[in-house]
Amino acid sequence: MKTKTILKTQPILALIAFAGLHLLSPSARAATYTWTGASSNNWATITNWSPNNSFPISGYTGTDLVVQIDSRSTAITSSDNVTAALSINQLNFGTGTGTAAVTLTVASGAAPLNFVASGSTGPAIVQNSGASVNINGTGTVGVGGITLQNNLTVTGTGTGQLSLSTIISGTGGLNFNATGLVALNGNNTFSGGVTVSSGTVQLATGSPTVLGSGTLTMAGGKVMSASSTQKVMNNAVKVNAAATATFGDTTNNGALTFNGAASLGAGAKVIAESNVLFQNSSISLGGNVTFAQKGNARITLNNLNAAGGVTFDLALGGSPLTITNALTNTDGSTINFVLTGGTTGTVYTLLNFASTTIDYSQLQLTSDIYALDTSFGTGGWLINGNNLQVQLVPEPSTLGIAIAGLSAFGLLVLRGRKDKNLKNNQSLPSSI
Repeated sequence: MKTKTILKTQPILALIAFAGLHLLSPSARAATYTWTGASSNNWATITNWSPNNSFPISGYTGTDLVVQIDSRSTAITSSDNVTAALSINQLNFGTGTGTAAVTLTVASGAAPLNFVASGSTGPAIVQNSGASVNINGTGTVGVGGITLQNNLTVTGTGTGQLSLSTIISGTGGLNFNATGLVALNGNNTFSGGVTVSSGTVQLATGSPTVLGSGTLTMAGGKVMSASSTQKVMNNAVKVNAAATATFGDTTNNGALTFNGAASLGAGAKVIAESNVLFQNSSISLGGNVTFAQKGNARITLNNLNAAGGVTFDLALGGSPLTITNALTNTDGSTINFVLTGGTTGTVYTLLNFASTTIDYSQLQLTSDIYALDTSFGTGGWLINGNNLQVQLVPEPSTLGIAIAGLSAFGLLVLRGRKDKNLKNNQSLPSSI
């Protein structure tokens, strides 16, 4: 008796069809291409790519395209001359055989690098290289070399500077959380705003649209000028609650001016390492906000209502914090001063303002070194015209410690002298 073998073909055919769809659909499979530059500098030459000398030179409309460029011991010049649309999820820079500079140019007439999300994976430029990386070029006229369909994260742990030196356009924004330095240099038109969480964003151009047209949100990190030239931006500024935001740089010392509204969340801290100006009359504080000036840097505010509590952390002898219009305090909260540097007995101007409604009872000094010279002004404070001034004396406990130290030193000296005069078998008296 022959045995019949019955094959259930339907599940097998379905599996083959499913696999075929994934093989044929570019958006359903990982699409990672690594630059080799084996033949030329051009992206449109497929022999410059691995694996298998392939690259989507006819365009890519999927969402999972990953481009990898690794630095070498010799400089890399890579030119994106692909005119068909390229949607990119990840542009990665790594350290290969060396850390020579990497330049990626979006050629004139080429389609911009269009950054898109892939499912839950947002688009990113990842700088993990020790090499400096510069993305430049004109790309499409009126659009530039980079477009943001979604918010683009600029991240990575590399030590090399990343420069974005092409026009950035689109409805998305830029999120910075790299550990290193990222330079922006373009008349940018993107509208999704800029968020800085960590690292340093350097403004390498004087264009008022270098940060696009949206709000600059500081969740941490630093924004600074690339030179001593003042940068003027039209952006609104928001410092998140409990965040520390640093503006400027003590080396380049270029001033930063923001013409948009400013909003500082509860517990926020603004540090000025060079002059920073908030020119808009709309300045809102969430309470317990700190303004800290370093060195001779100056913070200038259009106006200030200290309601909810404000701390001014100031370097004595530096520029006074300036309020071009009114300083008010509608709920009578404490205005606290933390002072560093300086000398006792000197009159210092802490604040400069056009007018004020504060009274002396709202002012407080926090210091382990200084106390108020109560013989000066009212309890050590003086509103002298448009200036708030102070004169300081040593903090009593500090003075007490100093006196105690001198007494102890004198006691040791005295004991030393007595020791020298002791004869054999003599002992020190029980008291001196």
